[in-house]
Amino acid sequence: MKISVIIPLYNKETTITKTIESVLNQDFDSIEIIIVDDGSTDASVANVKKINSDKIKLFSKPNGGPSSAKNYGVKQSSGEWIMFLDADDMLVSGILRHFATLVQEHPDCNFFCGSFLVKYGDKLFPCSQKYTNGVLKNNFKAWCLGHFMPVAGSYIILRQKLLQYPFREDLRRYEDAESLFGIMRSTRIWTTTQAAMIYNQDSCCASRARTDISEDFIGHLSFEGKSLWEQFALWQLYRQGVKLYPNNMNRLYNFKGYEILKFSLLNLLSRTIYRWI
Repeated sequence: MKISVIIPLYNKETTITKTIESVLNQDFDSIEIIIVDDGSTDASVANVKKINSDKIKLFSKPNGGPSSAKNYGVKQSSGEWIMFLDADDMLVSGILRHFATLVQEHPDCNFFCGSFLVKYGDKLFPCSQKYTNGVLKNNFKAWCLGHFMPVAGSYIILRQKLLQYPFREDLRRYEDAESLFGIMRSTRIWTTTQAAMIYNQDSCCASRARTDISEDFIGHLSFEGKSLWEQFALWQLYRQGVKLYPNNMNRLYNFKGYEILKFSLLNLLSRTIYRWI
């Protein structure tokens, strides 16, 4: 099997070298590193070109946002398995071989996700203590309870799935959520307690609100026809949106009293389950 590691790049001159090195230093050779420069204006591209490796494929395109860069990278990739990695994060040593072993052992799954570490300054913290080894019984329930928190660099996925569910290129925040939710509805997902990557919280800006809510997945939530646990996952995003975009959320969504009660009870139930497990 071959893994294509896709790194969208935009103005990360201070971190991109370490990110690439964390991939090149893996003990798994069947890889390619697809770097998609999304219109950087700093020395990011120059720093990539300083690294001498035939595993690196560098592409440059006008700025179109993270979804555009990811979709472009998928189209340029040749591996049957895809991993995304942000240009300021790093892979944990040995994780690609670990994922490759899981793929061979569990051919009925096409999404494998590990835990990850969060970097604050010089310290590392586990993202969650709730991960288990095995197939998720309910993908959205696992998402809501913290058993499954896929971020770029923590998972590999079958390339064909990403061609079926491409990222929305008009979104700049939570741009991968709609694609992932679509994938989660029809995919057997295997999780592992092994930490896959180091998430650089020091340079993270994903939690910041957008000036225009239409650029945020939170502004496009659709509850109709979804399972209860998927609705609850969307409700959690809705509650976050109320804090970030109070005026917009009231305009876009009009929940009835019984719907609010349903999600309030589910929230209480999920907190109880979370304490038990």
